[in-house]
Amino acid sequence: MLGYDPNYRSPVPYDPAMANALLDRFGYDKRDPDGFRRQPKPGGGGTEPLTLQMSSEATVGGRLRDELWRKCLNAVGLRVVFKSDKKTEIIKASRLGKVQMFESNWIADFPDGDNFYQLLYGPNAGRANYARFNLPAYNERYEQAHALKDGPERQKLYFEMNQLIHAYNPWVPLTNVLSADIRQPWLKNYKRHPVEFTQWRYLDVDVAERTRAARGK
Repeated sequence: MLGYDPNYRSPVPYDPAMANALLDRFGYDKRDPDGFRRQPKPGGGGTEPLTLQMSSEATVGGRLRDELWRKCLNAVGLRVVFKSDKKTEIIKASRLGKVQMFESNWIADFPDGDNFYQLLYGPNAGRANYARFNLPAYNERYEQAHALKDGPERQKLYFEMNQLIHAYNPWVPLTNVLSADIRQPWLKNYKRHPVEFTQWRYLDVDVAERTRAARGK
């Protein structure tokens, strides 16, 4: 993957104590009798209830993730409710700016970091920029990097965009899936491609070899 830096580490830790301190610092220090945080009213003058809404898939896995999100958010005093729907409908609504929070995933279409950085480019809001993130400092660096070939200058811009992502947190990166393949010897022409998932078009089965293997010969 062009732009990959094996030494890069996110500076954002899992730190509930820090999260609590930051929420207190930025005016979310008042709580309801049940322990959930209240938010400052627009323009000042007291506080009002705060409830986050997270869209999630109506599946067993979706419900399990909901409970994990609920546990983690409740731990820092944040109340959350969940709205279940099909993933296609959630994405549709997110493009219209009608989704506050949801989990998604992305698989590279081409082996370059640009394929991921484009997802937070402001003019892509309403399309692949589901977060509708629009930060001029990020947009400027993305445009510069997009015009460059792979090299130190572009790598520096990628690093700076990483720092902006960490500072503004339009995303909370969760997992990067690792997988392994087990291939039978009679399956021919198989080779895992780094981003292409339709290699089945090139596969073939040596029926005679499979038959011999089944007979133990």
